[in-house]
Amino acid sequence: PNPCGNFISIDYSGLYSAKSIILLDFFGNICQTFPTPNYETQFITCDISSLPEGIYIVNLIDQNGRSLSSEKFIKQH
Repeated sequence: PNPCGNFISIDYSGLYSAKSIILLDFFGNICQTFPTPNYETQFITCDISSLPEGIYIVNLIDQNGRSLSSEKFIKQH
């Protein structure tokens, strides 16, 4: 859901080359990085409780550092 609280669920099905998930703040600074698990579900729940309220971008990255997909979300408490 958007806005979200302390967790964000990311479905990256169909993006088989996704190797990491990067959370960026509104200014493009990296806030958190998560490796994508090698499971068949291609779904991950990330703990974002340490992030302050604000607007963030989820960026799925491939093994070459290229962006595969990005989405904006709002973090609220």
